[in-house]
Amino acid sequence: MDRFLNIVLLVLLTACLGSVGSAQKISPSNFSGTWAMETTGWSHDPSQKNLIIHKQRLEPSEMMLILSYDGRDIKVRREFMLGDEKRTQDLEYHTDGRGETNPSMGSDRNFHTRTRWNRDRLVIKFDSFTASSSGRPLVGQREIEWRLVDRGTKIVETETTRYQENSMIDSSVSASDLRQFSIVPPTLTVRRVYKRIS
Repeated sequence: MDRFLNIVLLVLLTACLGSVGSAQKISPSNFSGTWAMETTGWSHDPSQKNLIIHKQRLEPSEMMLILSYDGRDIKVRREFMLGDEKRTQDLEYHTDGRGETNPSMGSDRNFHTRTRWNRDRLVIKFDSFTASSSGRPLVGQREIEWRLVDRGTKIVETETTRYQENSMIDSSVSASDLRQFSIVPPTLTVRRVYKRIS
């Protein structure tokens, strides 16, 4: 009899734990819809204003995202104003991490990324890239995170780029030029908020 009760209790406990686990599981967010950029802002270490790569950054003044999600892939139609030019781009992100190649917003280059869910947030990681600032070679790591806020009425996009200085230095650059630039480049963070319009 005691053995039978122990078995029943074990089954009930397993069922309860399974229910709790299911209740706590967070489903991926559904970003489907049309979203208009509401606010944008960026920040970096103010002591690093000399970095050329930051001076060359051009941000869109207007942007609209048309998103569709089929449970595996996210398709994006991106319409934006860059300077006086209106541009339209089509992008696709595979949320299983198999990788994708999409156009850059500010140039004709393409970037390879890998996309995965982190709980209810979408994380897009770019391949490492190299840049140069007054002869100092830099290695950059870039990542974009999307998350829904305000009961699904807004998307917060946080784009973070971290730079590390490479040990190799261009020998053609004079020591006096090199001293004008900081040794450790900053982290650049861009935050955009999109409001659902349909």
